[in-house]
Amino acid sequence: MNKCKLCKKKYKWGKYADKKHIESGVCSDCWNKEFQITSICRVDLPEEIDMSKMDDTIMNTLADKMADGFGDDYWENLEYALEYIKELIDKK
Repeated sequence: MNKCKLCKKKYKWGKYADKKHIESGVCSDCWNKEFQITSICRVDLPEEIDMSKMDDTIMNTLADKMADGFGDDYWENLEYALEYIKELIDKK
């Protein structure tokens, strides 16, 4: 049984674990953990929007539409951000 480098829980490798995952020493829970990359709130909206009509359903629809806009740019932005992170890691 292995111990996760991040959360320190004991775990076993599942049958679908790939080499990169196994070499990481990170459990599946930590490996698959999602991190929020953006959000929107009502305060972000322009003044001309009628806030009395911006219920949570409409806000969720707006957020979904914005997420659709990431498209191919998402992967380009990820690559750019990773270059920055690599520099930070190298300084440690």
